[in-house]
Amino acid sequence: MDKYERYKDVPHFDLVKENKTIEIPSIFLFEGGCLELFPFLQACKEYNCTVCFANEDLTVIPNSGTATNMLLSIYATIAENPKFANDYIRYLGAKSFTPEKLKFSKE
Repeated sequence: MDKYERYKDVPHFDLVKENKTIEIPSIFLFEGGCLELFPFLQACKEYNCTVCFANEDLTVIPNSGTATNMLLSIYATIAENPKFANDYIRYLGAKSFTPEKLKFSKE
């Protein structure tokens, strides 16, 4: 099976350009989370396509390492379930108003 046949059904495969750099406005467009993002990035790797995510100021080269993949997993999880980001935003808001209530209790 050739590369095209292997990846033609991957979401957003039409954006992949062999030996080129593409820009995507945000990782958060991958609302399917890891199951949408990582197959796309695997196709990019196979086609030697670098991906720049503008909103996150993150560039993913075809041979990105473990640290980049971990960061991408966090972003993809938030894209799939924005509740995580909303929980953190709520935490930050509460922390700025009542820092004493957001400390670990030693009781």
